[in-house]
Amino acid sequence: MTNNNTLQEERTNKEFNDEIDLRELLLVMLDGRYIIISLVACFAVLTMIYALLQPPIYKASSFILIEEAAQGIPGLDKTAEIISSDSSLVKELFFIKSQMIMGKVVDELDLSISAEPSHFPVIGATFARRHDGNKVANPLFGFETYAWGGEDINISYLNLPKHYLDKDLKLIALEDQEFSLFYNEQELLSGHVGKSAYSFDGDLEIMISSLIARPNTQFKVHKSSRLDAILRLQKNLSASEKGKKQILLRFRLMAVIKILLLI
Repeated sequence: MTNNNTLQEERTNKEFNDEIDLRELLLVMLDGRYIIISLVACFAVLTMIYALLQPPIYKASSFILIEEAAQGIPGLDKTAEIISSDSSLVKELFFIKSQMIMGKVVDELDLSISAEPSHFPVIGATFARRHDGNKVANPLFGFETYAWGGEDINISYLNLPKHYLDKDLKLIALEDQEFSLFYNEQELLSGHVGKSAYSFDGDLEIMISSLIARPNTQFKVHKSSRLDAILRLQKNLSASEKGKKQILLRFRLMAVIKILLLI
């Protein structure tokens, strides 16, 4: 009997010890409140910094409505039947995203050419996006070669030899609307805004219609192949079918800043 009582008391004590003492837990949290507050504040600041450093991504949507009423138009009965069929819709979507259509968009908007200011690592792009003045921002920390806001460049024409495709070129703004173009610190050409400029061997040609920047500001110039530009546009463009009787085609384009502004 004594052994049973002893075992029961030990079991009761063990269950009591296993229970959470809320008062003791609260005291522990109060003792470490400064550490907890510091960690929460640290994560909040890191989250805010991450959000500020991320470039904005824009989305555009458009719709094409194919009316079923097209069946009543003389001479278009067969065409309407083709359009209303599922297999034809797949072909329509495939045709719209085909290289022929996308190629015309790339050629019309010069999407194979990209030019953007060079920003200070990590924080430079954030400062530039938040610049709201009418003039070019003054350089911070004495880094005059980087863009800090308000800079802009518009390349009307760029003809490169094949060995310069998909390579990053460096353009430096000079005094009196002049500029120089470099690759691997080797000067390829120099010219004036608004006029065509040619390389020394004549294989490279560029036409800059506008350039807003402080002297010595650097820009990144890149030209991809036409096929790469088409594939990139196809990747960012999505198309889907909505509706049954009335066929609604929805197109969505995702892009970072400049491409969408051009479109």
